[in-house]
Parts: sequence; structure tokens; C-alpha cells
Amino acid sequence: MMQASFGGLGSSNIALQAQQYASAKADIIKATTYDDLEPQSKSEITNSNGFQDAVELSPEESYSDEIKQRTATIHIYLGEEAEPRYSLKVLRLSKEAKASWCSNWNCNCLAF
Repeated sequence: MMQASFGGLGSSNIALQAQQYASAKADIIKATTYDDLEPQSKSEITNSNGFQDAVELSPEESYSDEIKQRTATIHIYLGEEAEPRYSLKVLRLSKEAKASWCSNWNCNCLAF
């Protein structure tokens, strides 16, 4: 019984790590300009003990007359697994909306 509990903890830890790697990659994608977005084939995550990530980009679609959108899907793998441990979608727009208070501070921030 005790060994089964430890096995469950290991699986939970792996799932949590995969989520954290996806979140970190999402932050990078959000900081990348829309025109510089690129797909990424599966590659090793540095100092991750065998985790890999990949990024797929959806075809560009019209969000409005002036704004295009793409979805970046991040996949996190452990080792040479064929199926990802975790996937996360990040919507990107060609023009980001600025919050009204940003105009006074000359900052680039998103309105939510």
C-alpha cells in the first residue's frame, strides 16, 4: 500500500512539473511579438531531467477587420513519449489592446 502511495506522488510531481514548464513557455510566447511567432519541434528543456517541449501554431485567422489571431499550443513531454504530459493553448492577437490607464504611462499592457 505504501509503495502505491509513493508512485502516485511521483506521478503528481511529474504532472505539476509539466504544467510549470508549459506556463514558463507560455510566458515566452506572450512576450514574443506576433510577427515573430514560430512553431518549434520537440526539443529538450535545459536542466529539466528529460522534459521536452514543442509549439504548434494554428493557421492565421481574422479576429476582426484589422486584427489577426493565432493559437500557439504548447506540448510538454517526458523523455521520448509520443503523447504529451500536458498541453496549453495561448491565443495571440496581431494587435494587443491597451488598458486605458496605460496611455498615461506609455506602457504596453493587455486589457482584460
